[in-house]
Amino acid sequence: MSTASRPPDATSFRPMKLGSRRRRYAALAVNAAFFACVAYWLSKNVSFTDLLTQLQRIPPRAILVAMAMNSVVLALYGLRLAAILRAKAILCFLITTIGFTFNSLFPFRIGEGVKIYFGGAYFGLPIGGLGAAVLMEKLYDLSAIVLIPTLTKPHAAAYLHEGA
Repeated sequence: MSTASRPPDATSFRPMKLGSRRRRYAALAVNAAFFACVAYWLSKNVSFTDLLTQLQRIPPRAILVAMAMNSVVLALYGLRLAAILRAKAILCFLITTIGFTFNSLFPFRIGEGVKIYFGGAYFGLPIGGLGAAVLMEKLYDLSAIVLIPTLTKPHAAAYLHEGA
């Protein structure tokens, strides 16, 4: 089978499709409108003098530590997605980062749907597999939320009663 007729798999990387010129202009217009709305809202609701004063108070080391921790967490989530899908870690890291970004910017965990879409449309991963992987990730997260307090409750209760 030639490489042109082979379907994309989870280990191959395809560059992003550019799409039609009209679609690119429409996307540019939507982005410009979004940023114009955000800029207008910021100009009405944020005092930039106060913002600069507050930003100067943040130690650079704290920012670097937060960025490093965020990168490590995203890498671990990417590795977890790669293990579930049996795909390349770098692709899953990119998909995870895209999903995290959309979850940070928009409500209703929309980043999970974006992960599925981008993984299928731009990286050639099977959409059904991505959907199942995202569901499995949520189940892992919920299990951890239940398991961690269950395991730590006896130790925390003993510690709290000692101080009383």
